[in-house]
Amino acid sequence: MDVKKEIEEKINEENIIKILKHYSCNPVANINEYIIFPSVCHNKISSHKLYYYKSSKSFFCYSNCGSMSIFDLIMEIENTNFRNALKILCEILDVEFSQGFQIPDEDDTFLTQIQKKKDEELELEKQKQFFIDEQERTLRIELTPINKRILQYFSSDLSYCKWLYEGYEEFALKQFEIKSYIVDGGIIIPHFNINNNLVGIRVRNFGNKEKFFGKYTPLYLDMTMYKHSLSYNLYGLNLNKHTIKNSKRCVIVESEKAVIKAKQWFKNFSIVIGVCGSNISYWQINTLAKLGVKEICFCWDKDYRDETEKEKWRTKVLKVYKKAIKFIERKEFDITLTIIDYDTVENNIEYKSNPFDLNTPNVYKQLFKNRILYENV
Repeated sequence: MDVKKEIEEKINEENIIKILKHYSCNPVANINEYIIFPSVCHNKISSHKLYYYKSSKSFFCYSNCGSMSIFDLIMEIENTNFRNALKILCEILDVEFSQGFQIPDEDDTFLTQIQKKKDEELELEKQKQFFIDEQERTLRIELTPINKRILQYFSSDLSYCKWLYEGYEEFALKQFEIKSYIVDGGIIIPHFNINNNLVGIRVRNFGNKEKFFGKYTPLYLDMTMYKHSLSYNLYGLNLNKHTIKNSKRCVIVESEKAVIKAKQWFKNFSIVIGVCGSNISYWQINTLAKLGVKEICFCWDKDYRDETEKEKWRTKVLKVYKKAIKFIERKEFDITLTIIDYDTVENNIEYKSNPFDLNTPNVYKQLFKNRILYENV
């Protein structure tokens, strides 16, 4: 049997816990549909945003990494390639690392070494083609619509909504169909696709629920999880697509709140959309290219307080750039990537915040005017 398939057949709840325990990562909660782990994928053990979904046997990191298979997760944790991740899983699950995936032994004969080199190059080409084929497959994915009647379960009375007391105006919140979850004081955030179909529902948690599950989680109601893959949608694109298409540019932000605040400031002239994380997927870039976008400007949160932290932030955001630009070049899209650099304008933006957390758009306008090419960050 193919070793990859053998590992996939061994993937069950017990073995997932065993694999994660290998990294001293114990489950935080084990619920019917999913298991919650600390975010070991990007070394944030204090954050509990790595979800393992039992039915699909896949992971989703709601903080940074997005959707992952068990192989993707090990590659993220170990910062390694697929072959090494496979070998690690074989060791943990007591699976024989088959000859087809073993690293060849050293050989003294020159001709054998040449043949091995050719075999390695051929295998690498196969892996590259497989990766490209997977990319193309994901570009065709469409999220399954959800019946909008579920939103009737929640209150439209936004006097319960805490965002209303953080500078967000009711007309803007209602444009995005934000609801109040009176049962536990949470905020209901519906996600719509470009065609205005409901495809997922997230909850902004508060109090003990935030402490245990994190700020943002998919809605879980009546034994149903209203989750969706965030990498196959763009928050706010349903409302801003015409302006983005006409201007041929957009601004990418991390949070739904930033998208809502931009709509509040700029009304029908907003070009701000959200990825609900700090990454951008091939699907999202492809969707923007189909709209005729020529410039994607990234406005990541200010996740640093000093020069040392800024250097780490820079390394992280450049990783996103390299991934995006490689895809853009392969598809031959005419798209320029720019970024908001907080050092270009004197501002009072706090740690882990962005210009849309301020009360007026003045700082954002200056930062956008001074945006730089992404590779120069």
